[in-house]
Amino acid sequence: MGNRFPYLMKHLYDGLLEKQYVGNAIDELHTVKKEFSYISPQKVIWDIEDLSQQPPWEMISRKTLQICPIIL
Repeated sequence: MGNRFPYLMKHLYDGLLEKQYVGNAIDELHTVKKEFSYISPQKVIWDIEDLSQQPPWEMISRKTLQICPIIL
């Protein structure tokens, strides 16, 4: 686990990201954000036990969607 995003998955996920790794973690986050942007909202899995469930899009404010382009 963590071969592709070691700073996120090995350091941050474990609850500690030392300051010398912050830049690396930010770079990994940019990569994750970019790759998520290629996934359409219809592909979002909201409930792993009931794949027919959809996110409550009507309850997500436009402001939130504007600051979170991953959802768009």
